Amino acid sequence: MRTAQFTRVSCDVLCIGGSGAAVSAAFMAAQKGMSVALVSKGKAGRSGNAMMVGGGFGVDGYSARHILGEAQADERYTPQALFEKVVKASFFLSDQALAEQFVTEAPLMTKQFLEWSRAAGQNFPFVKSGLYAVSGSSVGKTIQQGIKSAVGCKVYDDVMVLELLTDCGRVAGALGLDIYTGDYIVFEAKCVVLATGGFQPHTLKNTISEMSGDGMAMALRAGARLADMEFLLYIPTAVQPPYLRGSILPYLFTIPVFMAYLGDADAYRAEQEAAKGSQKHREALEAMCYQTSKEIAACAAVLCGVVDAIIITGGMAHSLMMMDWIRRRVEFIAPVALYPGEYEMQSLALSAYDALRGMERIKELV
Repeated sequence: MRTAQFTRVSCDVLCIGGSGAAVSAAFMAAQKGMSVALVSKGKAGRSGNAMMVGGGFGVDGYSARHILGEAQADERYTPQALFEKVVKASFFLSDQALAEQFVTEAPLMTKQFLEWSRAAGQNFPFVKSGLYAVSGSSVGKTIQQGIKSAVGCKVYDDVMVLELLTDCGRVAGALGLDIYTGDYIVFEAKCVVLATGGFQPHTLKNTISEMSGDGMAMALRAGARLADMEFLLYIPTAVQPPYLRGSILPYLFTIPVFMAYLGDADAYRAEQEAAKGSQKHREALEAMCYQTSKEIAACAAVLCGVVDAIIITGGMAHSLMMMDWIRRRVEFIAPVALYPGEYEMQSLALSAYDALRGMERIKELV
């Protein structure tokens, strides 16, 4: 039987991960003249969530115009507006200092990313709100170009990091396993960057299944404190009907279509423009209603046509125009009931109130 070999690697910065965050960190460290090792348990740029980045990324409109040179960007969409959007979208639960850092630093990193994309022959269409439409394949090729640009960075593909190594209470490196040879690599580093992505602890998987939380677990074992573990890595995912459970397709037929076609995901503004006579906005809304109607009919087929009522909720239910389009297509199946509004925060508040009164058992997430 072959005995596993041990190899020792020393560097200034060890970056663990194979997608955008790890590569960006490795590139920036290499730019400053540091020796860098990048370790990925798959092929860097071709594994993990790099392939699931399809959709878009972006910055505020002002930065898109003045930093990225996008002449058609709407500079009225300011960094402050983006910051407020991030905070409100998280129901004010996000780390606002981190959100501010994201808004401030994202344009410069996006500029670097776009330089890599051009060198890799990849093109990301731009829409005026500050968004670039992307595919996972193009992002992967751009990341690989970023690795090539990181002069002084040594890449270790197909090496799974098993544990962080500590010395006197400080992280001093990591232990890696070459998954093809079975040999071990001991990485000694002055600085370790963990960029291993999120995790999926539940049975409903809506991202790459290898997002197993290894990096978080290693950090915890090394003595780090973890926060916000209730906020999981996810992509928009269907839970119903059963045959679409875990699929991103329903989402792809709605919001990204709005962003790519209209440059805005706000259905209310789209309806206002349609009411003014915009054929483009009307077509986008009709397409979404058409797709929604198809999904309702598909659910009815699964139920063998035995449907008591069709209930439509959410912000879209406020639109009488859109609801009329949907109703005309599906009301032959069952009566259509509208319950407009999004009541997530009210529901959370009521549950917390019931828990404080002892009417609902408080569960601990471990």
